[in-house]
Amino acid sequence: MVHKIFAKYDKDRSGFLEKPEVLKLLDEILITQGRPKTSQSQFNRFFAEFDDNGDGVISKNECYNFV
Repeated sequence: MVHKIFAKYDKDRSGFLEKPEVLKLLDEILITQGRPKTSQSQFNRFFAEFDDNGDGVISKNECYNFV
């Protein structure tokens, strides 16, 4: 499942999900649940929670924790 997420959202094929890519992923999840898109402050908290090493991107391993 994580591989499919990366294939869909890693638009630049960097092997990581940058913030804009993660925001798109998160907003699409929220919309499918009938919830509003995330605010910037909510997104920043979410991103910081899953960016375990603080490098500013979400790796596949970090994405496993989210999924």
